[in-house]
Order: sequence, then structure tokens, then C-alpha cells
Amino acid sequence: MVESIGLSASVMDVEDLAIQYLEKFGNKDLEGIAEFFSSSVKLRDWDLSAEGKDEVLDVNRKIFESFEEIGLEILRVISCRNKAVAEFSIKLKNDFEEICLLVVDIIEFTDNGLISEIKAYRGN
Repeated sequence: MVESIGLSASVMDVEDLAIQYLEKFGNKDLEGIAEFFSSSVKLRDWDLSAEGKDEVLDVNRKIFESFEEIGLEILRVISCRNKAVAEFSIKLKNDFEEICLLVVDIIEFTDNGLISEIKAYRGN
């Protein structure tokens, strides 16, 4: 993982960080995504909200435990300054159900390249 993108980070750096984060999420890599979060990270989606690194990691842990398989396909990422907007499809599968969603995440980064906020919107 990139240690810090710094104040002079390019748009491409933010896009790359967003892609790296989503890939780790798709691989159910809880330790990997933890490296991306600031201590005061906030998460809001269509069902819940969480604040602080431990609480946001707990939300992700529950998702990972609930689904044996997570398939994530990044459709596009655009960025401006310290924000990236990522559109992706995600397939969540366990023994009882298979859920396919189109999701848009607005990911905001701190000046040193850590995620400070994620707002997730369900597209279907």
C-alpha cells in the first residue's frame, strides 16, 4: 500500500488508491483495508452508518463473515482532488442467497492518502 499520497498527490494517485481499496475489499482482506482507513473514518450506506476505524472495520468484518464469496468488478473510477467516485458491481454469495448490486462509492481521502469517508449508494 502507498504510505502517503501527500498534498501534491495527483488525481491518478487517488484513483489508484480507490482501486487498491476496492480490490482488497473484494478479496475480503480486512487487514488490508484497515491500512487504508484514517482513525476517524466514516461510513454511510443505504442501511447503516459507522464512525471510527474500529466501527467501520466491524461493519466490514460482518459482511465478510456473512458471505463466503464476494465478486467485485470495478466499472469506472473518476476523481477530483481528494475524492474518488467508484462505480462497481458486487456479487455477494453464501449458502442461502446470492445478491447482485450496482454500487457507487464516494471515497474521500485525507491529505496523506487515508480514507476519511465513504458514502455508498445502491444503484439497483
